[in-house]
Amino acid sequence: MKTRSCLPLFLFLFVMSTGLAAQSGSDLLAELASGDVPTATVSAAIVPTYLLDRHPVLRPAERQEGLSLTPEFDYPELAREYGIEGRVTVRCIISAAGTVVQATVVKGIGYGCDAAAVEALLASQWTPAMKDGQLVATSCYVPVDFSLR
Repeated sequence: MKTRSCLPLFLFLFVMSTGLAAQSGSDLLAELASGDVPTATVSAAIVPTYLLDRHPVLRPAERQEGLSLTPEFDYPELAREYGIEGRVTVRCIISAAGTVVQATVVKGIGYGCDAAAVEALLASQWTPAMKDGQLVATSCYVPVDFSLR
């Protein structure tokens, strides 16, 4: 069974609803300059990872002993007290600017580790993904390991 993309239909409806389709390029530029353009809320499209030319990469935090490729976080006190170790998997939406705009725990271990992983990822900086030479927003799954060693 083949699926079809709704993007062409969405773009058509957006252009028609804003009235931009019947205008020439110079008329459109003049209207944009005057600020009288009808507005519509359109979120940036999130490009699936399999279509990317370059995937997002966590920018390493410089430390004295070298580079870290994991987000910086404080080990939760409750998890430390009970000896909890494991991996928290977080789904992140990374903007074209390289910031994490949304982080959702997919698989957690509790004891404060889930919240610590989300907090660390929201504060992290990424090299954004690219598609066709343009920076794009995308989503990815990030494992955050908690180890007491």
